[in-house]
Amino acid sequence: MKDSGGFTQLLWGFKSSWIAGLRYGFARANGDTVNDPLRDKRTRVSPNVTWYPSEYSKLRLQYNYDKTEHLADNTNHSLWLQLEFTIDSHAAHTF
Repeated sequence: MKDSGGFTQLLWGFKSSWIAGLRYGFARANGDTVNDPLRDKRTRVSPNVTWYPSEYSKLRLQYNYDKTEHLADNTNHSLWLQLEFTIDSHAAHTF
């Protein structure tokens, strides 16, 4: 008995330093899930937009729509804001 899952993602650079994306993922529990109710069938759709102010940083806004069996109404909505940056020594240059 093995669980399975996967995802696919489409990204589009629509302007210099801006990227829009759409991701779809799924997971399937095979077998008995009585002892672990969070191990169920689920899908997620996640549109996002990312801005790269420099090659060492990015800011991403992402919305998640989750459909799962273990939630009371079978759906969940979440909004995420991600800031990522790198601090390191490097030669001077323009981005």
